[in-house]
Amino acid sequence: MKSKITSTILVLTLSAGAVAFAQDKKEMKQLEKDYAAFTGHKKIYEADNWNMCKFTVVYKLTSAMTASSTDKNDYGAGKVKASASSGAYAILNGLSEEDLQKITDHVAQTFIERMKKEAGVDVRTWSTFKDNKHTDKIIEMAEEDREIYSRSQGLAYAVSYDESPHYNRIIVLVPNGKKLAKDLGGAVGEFTIVVDFAEMLAEAEAKVKYAGSSSSTVTYNLTETVDQKMYPGVRIAPNIGSQAALETGKNIQGTKINVHDDLGYMFTVGMTKDVISNLNFIESLEENKGEIPSVLANRRNNKMEYATTWNVNTTPALYEAAVIDALNGYLDVVIKLYNFNK
Repeated sequence: MKSKITSTILVLTLSAGAVAFAQDKKEMKQLEKDYAAFTGHKKIYEADNWNMCKFTVVYKLTSAMTASSTDKNDYGAGKVKASASSGAYAILNGLSEEDLQKITDHVAQTFIERMKKEAGVDVRTWSTFKDNKHTDKIIEMAEEDREIYSRSQGLAYAVSYDESPHYNRIIVLVPNGKKLAKDLGGAVGEFTIVVDFAEMLAEAEAKVKYAGSSSSTVTYNLTETVDQKMYPGVRIAPNIGSQAALETGKNIQGTKINVHDDLGYMFTVGMTKDVISNLNFIESLEENKGEIPSVLANRRNNKMEYATTWNVNTTPALYEAAVIDALNGYLDVVIKLYNFNK
C-alpha cells in the first residue's frame, strides 16, 4: 500500500513539471515573437564568452510626427480644396556628450555584470581583442557619422563603449567574425540599443462639404481640425522611428543583441515593441505653438500650418536612472531567453 501511494505522488509530480515546462515554452515562444529572437543551434551556448565588436547606444535627441489631409469637391462650379497639416515635435535638453558617454558606460557595465551573474556569460569588450589580426575589416567599415539625421525624426547621436567601432549598417555576421571567434575561443557579437524619450501624435483632417447653391453661387463649408500630443517616457525602442518611406532602407541597425560563433550559429534578441521606463525623467516642460525649430525643419514639413514643440528639460541623473530602468527591462528578456534555450 505504501509503495502505491509513493508511486502516485511521483506521477503527479512529473505531470506538474511537464505542465510547467509547457507553460514556460509557450511564454518563450511569445517572447521570441515579441522580441524577434532567434537561436541558430544549441552549440552557440557552448561559447561562454562574448567578444563585443560593436557596443553602441543611440540616443534620440529629437522626436517628431507630422500629418496632413486634403479634400476636394466639385459640383460644376470648379474644384474647391481644403487642406490641413499638423506637426508634433519634442526636443530633449540638458545632456552633454560627456553625460551621454557616462550613461553609455553605465549601460555597458550593467549588461556585462548581469550577463556574468545571471547567465554565466563573460562579456569581453573591444580593447581586450582589438589588436587581433581579424579585426581589420571591422575597423575599415567603422567610419560612419555618429550624428544620425532622419528627415522626419531630426537628430540622434550614437555613443560607443570602450571605444568600440561604430557602423550604421545592418549585417548578419561580423566581418571576419568566424575567424575571430575561433581565434578568441568564444563568440563575437554586436550590441545596439536605441533610446527614445517621447511618443508623438499629430493628426490632421480637412473636409469640403457642399452647403447649397443658388442661380449664381455654390456654397461650401470648409473645415480643418488638427491635434498634437506628446507622451513623455524614456524607452528602449526598436529603431530611430523614421516616417519617410525612402529612409526605410537607410535606417541604422535597431535595438539588437546579436552573437555568433566560429560556425556561424547565432543567438539574437531584437525588438518589435518598446520597453518603457516608468521613472520620471523630466525636470521641466515647455510647450510652444508656432514655428518648427531649426533642428527639425526640412523640406517635408516647411509648410506646416499647425505645429507644437515641446522642450523636454532633464538632468543627467534623472535621465540616466530612466535609461538603466528601461535597459533592465530589456535585459530581463534577453537573459530569460538565453537561460531557457540553453
